[in-house]
Amino acid sequence: MHIHVHHDASGTHFGTLAQEKASLEEILGLALPTGIVIGAGNDIATPDEIGGIESDGFSGYRCLWKIFSAWMWRTQGMARMVAIGENYTVKEVKKLETLGMDILEAAVVPATGYGAPLMLPDPGGI
Repeated sequence: MHIHVHHDASGTHFGTLAQEKASLEEILGLALPTGIVIGAGNDIATPDEIGGIESDGFSGYRCLWKIFSAWMWRTQGMARMVAIGENYTVKEVKKLETLGMDILEAAVVPATGYGAPLMLPDPGGI
């Protein structure tokens, strides 16, 4: 699930928590563990929206590390997933682990490669 995001890979735009509420409630009604992406760039969920997300029954949320705010670490009972890009080092990822991150989403394909066929070995290298 997403809010406050323009998803470049699919070209889909997702609005605020209030704007997406009906769709989110329908999916949450399936009673499956459900996480939510809470924004990207300068458009990100507010602390009030996070409180709403917690009470709505989401199991966790995801945010890009470069915009992860200190107040986001204070959420209770929700998994925190941090997303990083292809330029992070193993040393930097180990530092994230010490901060209380529950899940790591690590991009291996740069954003410029979205939509291109995945090749093995990838021309971007490992």
